[in-house]
Amino acid sequence: ADPTDVYSFLRHVAGNFNSLALQKQIDIQVAVPNHQLLLTLDRDKLEKIVLNLLSNAFKFTPKNGWIKVEVHYIDQLQIKVGNSGIPIPENEQQKIFERFYQAGDTRHQGDGVGLALVKELVGLQQGEIGVESEAAKGTWFWVNLPLEGVSKLLAAEEKKHHTTKHDLSSLEVERKEIVTKRKISSP
Repeated sequence: ADPTDVYSFLRHVAGNFNSLALQKQIDIQVAVPNHQLLLTLDRDKLEKIVLNLLSNAFKFTPKNGWIKVEVHYIDQLQIKVGNSGIPIPENEQQKIFERFYQAGDTRHQGDGVGLALVKELVGLQQGEIGVESEAAKGTWFWVNLPLEGVSKLLAAEEKKHHTTKHDLSSLEVERKEIVTKRKISSP
């Protein structure tokens, strides 16, 4: 697969929700770095993960609430989607990833498929998913995907190439020193 500029792609996916945010009077904030990050990935799976997390956030965020999307990449891609909806009780936080499960509060309604699908898609990419939920900080879903960065591969290639050049030039210097010593020491 061709490398994708992940940050640009995720800004675009999150941007699909701007009109819904206006309509529902929800403050949506997307914190995605502005520089380019080229990664080889399954765009379709990544899009479904983010769309489902955002759809879920919109489902449970009240009018005048907030939704935040944060993306980072340090050895793996981390996507966090937070919202100011009703906190999910701790004893139900792992169950919400099960198909057709809905948290006890009747306001936590949904088809029960979205988060199960996200967990499945994340698992297919050897990733991890979790949730943290408390009244003061909101509910945050996080996804870690161990994607191989094309830029990382290029950097590794460059480093290998640079090291080889450096080793050759230092060997060349050592060879010259040996030759010079021979000339000085020969009668």
